[in-house]
Amino acid sequence: MPNRRALLAAVTLCLTVGLGAVAGERHDHEIARRAFQQGNIRSLSDILAELRSQLGGEVIEVELESKGKAYVYEFKVLTPSGRIKEFKVDAVTGKVIEGK
Repeated sequence: MPNRRALLAAVTLCLTVGLGAVAGERHDHEIARRAFQQGNIRSLSDILAELRSQLGGEVIEVELESKGKAYVYEFKVLTPSGRIKEFKVDAVTGKVIEGK
């Protein structure tokens, strides 16, 4: 990928900005970091490495959502045809649980 660092920075920024779904407006990045450190979620980079070929395009936004005690990464993907697809991925297993 020609500009991998820029994409990674954008994804990281989107993850940081998009964490409002985890706990309102309270220290969202700390909640995500704590969940990772406690082993409640896998790292975004690990999951992206596994799923990149399945997503069928460029990841343009990532959010971490809390579903009760479970965490879900939500990916927005820009396909080569210009469509935006959404995928929900279990943040522990890395398995796609919903994709459109």
